[in-house]
Amino acid sequence: IRREKGGTNKGDILKDPEFYLPGATECKFYTDDYFAIYKFPDSVKAAAFVREIKGLVSDATKMFGVSVNYSPLDTNPDYLYYYLVDSAGVLNSGSVLIFNHEPKGSEVIISVGSAHQYGYFTSKGPRLNNAALTDFIQAVAIGNDPAMKKIIGGALKPTSELKSYTSKRTVPGYKAFVYISEEEKIAMAELEKTIKKDDRLVEKQLDSLIQQLKAALPPTYYYYTKADEQVIYFYKLPYLPAGDDAEVRILYGVDPKRPQLLSISIEIQRNF
Repeated sequence: IRREKGGTNKGDILKDPEFYLPGATECKFYTDDYFAIYKFPDSVKAAAFVREIKGLVSDATKMFGVSVNYSPLDTNPDYLYYYLVDSAGVLNSGSVLIFNHEPKGSEVIISVGSAHQYGYFTSKGPRLNNAALTDFIQAVAIGNDPAMKKIIGGALKPTSELKSYTSKRTVPGYKAFVYISEEEKIAMAELEKTIKKDDRLVEKQLDSLIQQLKAALPPTYYYYTKADEQVIYFYKLPYLPAGDDAEVRILYGVDPKRPQLLSISIEIQRNF
């Protein structure tokens, strides 16, 4: 691979690939994502090519026992993320299919991403019912109170630009707080506890929490982790219609004030 100067964004590295897709006007690597650009004299031919590509992707993924799902960016049907789905979860590689309408023709861009982030369905595998946590999740993450006004308790000292409160609702074994950003229209509930810093105990606690959240959240959610992060993310499946669905996270790390203890928290964030 030959490196060139420039790129689409600051920090990107523009490269020439060693292979080109047939018929492409241009093929490039931007950092680690592969782009193939196709030019067409009119939108009709471009739209037909998009349908052809979708068919080819569908046929190719079936060969490996998976399916492909598409999701428009900001409801724009000409800018589609695509995800690979198997029986256990979904792979998000950051790949997109773009249909650009231009004054002198149309352009189709096929982008193959390199993120390779795999998430697991909450509806699959073992689940553990914690009635108190399920009630809390259903009231806070799924209920019709995205601003969390019904659970706001006493005011605490503000943290940065956030207004901080105790929570009227909690779960046994946890401390509960609510944080509000009026400027960003974000509300977040937090359940927090500390445990002894022991690898076996931590692993057992995290496994248990994952199973409890799988039972508490709707089957339309999936969960994943990122390398070098002590966070487990729970989100609505990315190819389903967007709504006011909550973002849920498990965070864990050494308590800065008591290094012999580990802090574990569940964050539930919603927009209002």
